Amino acid sequence: MLMSLPQTYEVVSINELKPHPKNPRQGDVAAIRSSIDANGWFGAVVAQKSTGFILAGNHRYRAACQRGAETIPVLWIDCDDQAALRILLVDNRTSDLAEYDDAWLAELLEQMKDDGGKLLGTGFDDAAMGELLRSLEANLDAEPAEDQREELVERFQILIECASDEEQRGLLERFAGEGLKCRALMS
Repeated sequence: MLMSLPQTYEVVSINELKPHPKNPRQGDVAAIRSSIDANGWFGAVVAQKSTGFILAGNHRYRAACQRGAETIPVLWIDCDDQAALRILLVDNRTSDLAEYDDAWLAELLEQMKDDGGKLLGTGFDDAAMGELLRSLEANLDAEPAEDQREELVERFQILIECASDEEQRGLLERFAGEGLKCRALMS
């Protein structure tokens, strides 16, 4: 079962929020401002209800301040300080762990340029796109990566709820022994 923290959404005065003093992440506020200028504001920052500290979106908040925003959408999370730090850290870390399908990314960027001729508001510029294309050309001799779009379309999954860690481990071992691709999820 998915555990959900108590949370509420509202638009508040930007003065009710504060960047988290323990946020180790250094973001590119200029790129975020460019996105806001091109795309408008979307989404919300995530903040701890009891402190007003931003857990996710510290740099979006800074960009909004620099653009003179008076209000900002926020998703308030009701949690203790320890949980708040975990949320702050995992939000940053999961971004680090992600990877691009470079061929797919290049295709999307080329499509953006073909449709409007600009990459404005994407976080990419012509130099980054050129570097990406050169990297792809240099890797042509290597074994090509599988196109993940087909995998996403043709993936079937089963979620099995287990009563204990032992039961989960036993099922994972059994399924892996049968040649099935499986992984553990905890909530």
